[in-house]
Order: sequence, then structure tokens, then C-alpha cells
Amino acid sequence: MTIGYGTTPQASRATFTGTPAQVSEDIIECFGLDAERFADTPLSDIVLEATSVAVSLDLVARKLGGRLVAEPDAAPQKAAESAAQPASLLDRITGAPDVAVLQRLWVDNQAAFADPQIMAAWKARGRALQAVQAAAD
Repeated sequence: MTIGYGTTPQASRATFTGTPAQVSEDIIECFGLDAERFADTPLSDIVLEATSVAVSLDLVARKLGGRLVAEPDAAPQKAAESAAQPASLLDRITGAPDVAVLQRLWVDNQAAFADPQIMAAWKARGRALQAVQAAAD
């Protein structure tokens, strides 16, 4: 699972691997989310919340003329996304930089959207991108 900081393709990304339960725990820890609040929350909703936090941090930092700097060893499962490895559809959805890219993913992969996890992630990312756009306007 990959979460992008910002909406540009050059934005930093945090990648989490493991079982859905492990990924959920790692994302909650990495982004400082309330573990009790997200205890029974689907992974797609946790990703949406973390993406919102990440994009908001990037937006605030850029508006103030700064940049995000990760703490060393802040998240043991965090790794740089390899350009040589093709990203899974879920990773491409959660990393979509704008609504147009998200829509293109749906057009190109319609059969995959029968999977409820794919559809939930796609909807969550769409909501996150719309929120970022509304905040920027």
C-alpha cells in the first residue's frame, strides 16, 4: 500500500507491505492516527485518512515555503517505491495525483473494479483528491 505526500508525481511516498492488519497498524503508527478510533476500520478508510494527513502536511509545508522531512526510522515498513517495479492497481489508485489519472485507471481496468477493495480505494482516493482541490480553491 502506498500513500503519497502531495498530489504531484514527484511527491514523496510511503509504502507499506504485509497483511492488511499489519499494514493498517503500520499506517496508524506512521501517521500518528488514534489506534482506538481506527481499531475496526477498513484498510481503505485508514488509507484515506492517512492520505488526507499526508497531502495536508505537504500543502501546509509548501504554502509556508518549507518541505516535509521524514524522521529516520519513523516507520519500519516505509520504503521508497521502486520505479522499476510496476505498481499494483491499488498502489496506482492511492498514488493517483489527480482526478483525471484516477478516472483513467477506472477506464483502463474496469474488470478489476468488481473487487470491493479496489472500488473502495478508488472512491476514497477520489474523495481525498476532491477535498484537496476544494482546500486549494
